[in-house]
Amino acid sequence: MSLELSLEEYQNIIVITLNGILQPDNANFLQSSLDGLVRDGFSRFVLDCTQLKSINSDGLAVLYDLFLELPPSGKIVLCNANRRIQGILNISGLGHYLVCVESRDTAMKAARNDIGHLDLDWHEGQHPNR
Repeated sequence: MSLELSLEEYQNIIVITLNGILQPDNANFLQSSLDGLVRDGFSRFVLDCTQLKSINSDGLAVLYDLFLELPPSGKIVLCNANRRIQGILNISGLGHYLVCVESRDTAMKAARNDIGHLDLDWHEGQHPNR
């Protein structure tokens, strides 16, 4: 199964809707898309996982690489991830670096930092690169 991306921009927040399975044969496609957006100056991302069926270690690596590329004020918020994907994020440890919420509306608020303390200074107060 392939991976389809749909990109939208709202108030300097990039919303990426993922549809399919994030696996080795398409992880580079997502990585290059995200790299281009970061190069263009975007640092706040909402990943809508409503139609994302599964993610493997290559997909996790893409998310972690995105996290490492962002400035401390950057954000990565996932929404509508199914229970399996949430479990994989938690088991991998990425759940400590990403915000995962139930709805796109809540994700947009989190990306704008309108709710809670959700900035990428992370739970430990340290970005792994610093």
